[in-house]
Amino acid sequence: KIISLLYGREFELKKWLLAETHFGGGLFSYGSSDIQKNINEFIIPLVVKIRYKTGDRFSIGLRFSYNINSLNNLYSAGLLLQWNY
Repeated sequence: KIISLLYGREFELKKWLLAETHFGGGLFSYGSSDIQKNINEFIIPLVVKIRYKTGDRFSIGLRFSYNINSLNNLYSAGLLLQWNY
């Protein structure tokens, strides 16, 4: 389980292409059947999004995240579907 508090900024590269960066701090909690206790570690999450605007409110893109901690660094990437209010 990961709980994070992030601060982010959006940058307009082109009128139709946006980049977002987020960073912050959080808590990584880990437990399994072979370990008798839960392990809690402080993490530094980093997130980068590259978005293509399909309209005024909707965009698609890629999301990359990296969580730095002393137990196990985690990396993920995925497809992004974002609705802006």
